[in-house]
Amino acid sequence: MLKSKKKIVVTLIMGMLCLTTSSITAFADSNSNYDRDSAVSYAHKWASKPNPNYKNYISEGEGGDCTNFVSQCVKAGGISYFRDWKPDNGPWILANQFRDRWKSKCYDYTPYTISGAKGFWMDVYNSLWPGDVVQYGNASRTDTSHSQIVTGYDSDTHTTYVAQHSTKLSACKDYVDLEGYLSTRDDDSAFYTIQIKNGN
Repeated sequence: MLKSKKKIVVTLIMGMLCLTTSSITAFADSNSNYDRDSAVSYAHKWASKPNPNYKNYISEGEGGDCTNFVSQCVKAGGISYFRDWKPDNGPWILANQFRDRWKSKCYDYTPYTISGAKGFWMDVYNSLWPGDVVQYGNASRTDTSHSQIVTGYDSDTHTTYVAQHSTKLSACKDYVDLEGYLSTRDDDSAFYTIQIKNGN
């Protein structure tokens, strides 16, 4: 299920295309027990509907269920609760707080602008594996507004697929084309990749 490709590590002079913040790479064995297949299986099962064993936030008033869903997927991959990353707590359900917790716990965290991610798409594609997380924020990086989990890829077309929950059930989807989704966002807004562990 996972791609048999070698991760390409590229040092980029990002200029106007990417955010000036450097990627954060932790120890090579960060979250080495993470079971990507289990995380993705959970995402496929519950992408289009909420798991009744968790509270869901699929309504405009609740702010959306995207990060709650992503946290459930990551937990299904075998990651233990840590600090306040637990059901119904801020880092579990709120995109901003999830990013704050995970950018120093994951193997690699890289911020881009949307235009940077589109311009360096092959670097984004090569860095993400099923079970990794992507997020979106505003241009000033003061807010993170949406989270998705990577669920697959097509090595022939270099397509990466993600699953998401949102503010309404009709927007809870699997097999969303990530590169296509980037094109629906403002070019100067933020895009973040969170690689849970090194490689597959």
